[in-house]
Amino acid sequence: MEYLELDLDDWRVLLDADAVPRGLSAAGVRARNRDLLAVADLSNELLARWNRPLITRTTLSVRS
Repeated sequence: MEYLELDLDDWRVLLDADAVPRGLSAAGVRARNRDLLAVADLSNELLARWNRPLITRTTLSVRS
C-alpha cells in the first residue's frame, strides 16, 4: 500500500497500535470540522516515522 487516507480518529488508532503500514509512501488526513492543530500534530507523528521534515509552527503575537 502506497497511499492511505483516513479520518483523524482512524489514524490515531493505527498510530497508537503501531500499525501504520511500513510501505506507506503518502498519507492523507481527513479533517472535517476538526482542530487543525490536532491534524498538524498527527501529521508530524506520521512524518517522524519516515524521518521527514516536520510541519513548523509559528506563533505570532499582536502588541497593542
